[in-house]
Amino acid sequence: MCQLMVVCNIAWWACKNPYWLYFFNKWVPGGIMAGQKQMSGCILDEQASIVEDVMKSCVKGKYGTGQCNGWKNIAKTSLIALMVNIEYTLHLLRVANISSKPKTAQILLDIVSEEVKYYIEV
Repeated sequence: MCQLMVVCNIAWWACKNPYWLYFFNKWVPGGIMAGQKQMSGCILDEQASIVEDVMKSCVKGKYGTGQCNGWKNIAKTSLIALMVNIEYTLHLLRVANISSKPKTAQILLDIVSEEVKYYIEV
């Protein structure tokens, strides 16, 4: 259920929406719908660790091309996405919040260098 909510960009509070509960009970009879705290907490953490493990197994021991892209989200937060392209597949490594930092090439280089060191050691 967590994967469905993430892929469809459904807010966590929808877990207790009566229409969502009706839909869930119709297609998963007898199932218990987790609340928003469980979905956005331990369940999401578990899913994130599974995705990280799969990504690490896909990239381990292979050469790749690093990429980064910066933008501002709806809240005007400055973000940089760090990615690696391995065998024609793009893997998201991290999204860094740089709102409080100056937007310079040196800051970008520092962020990218930290990420490269981390993934070489892992």
